[in-house]
Amino acid sequence: LRLPIQVPARTLVHGSAQARRRAARLANALAPMRVRCLDVLLCLAHHDPSLLRRYDLTPIVVSTREPDDAERQTLLRTLVGLLSVAREGESRQISELLRGLLDPLAMDSAEERIYLGYAYDRGLTHSLLDHLVATVNELDRVTETTA
Repeated sequence: LRLPIQVPARTLVHGSAQARRRAARLANALAPMRVRCLDVLLCLAHHDPSLLRRYDLTPIVVSTREPDDAERQTLLRTLVGLLSVAREGESRQISELLRGLLDPLAMDSAEERIYLGYAYDRGLTHSLLDHLVATVNELDRVTETTA
């Protein structure tokens, strides 16, 4: 015997479904803009990656105090964060951009020491490994549910 869903529960279910649809539409609308921005960053990285490296190393003060490392959003953190939500084409762009930024052959010795030290000491490798482990875990979960 099926009982009808009560009005508050129905409203809650309907509201959350609408919110998911709005979020999906927003993500789809923003995807082309992300691709264009990644294209421009990739062109900059191909032309002169040191410009982007300097951006990461120069603190941007938005408020009256210096942001600490945990709250400062750098290009490297943004790119690694995008890897988890990016589509295949965007992921390739992000990977190529990361390779260009972290390529020691395209750096002078001081830049190599400072930037690579910054990238690896600030947990870039941990973040990349976390994304890789999450992907493998998700793949295992999907494989278990289909088996």
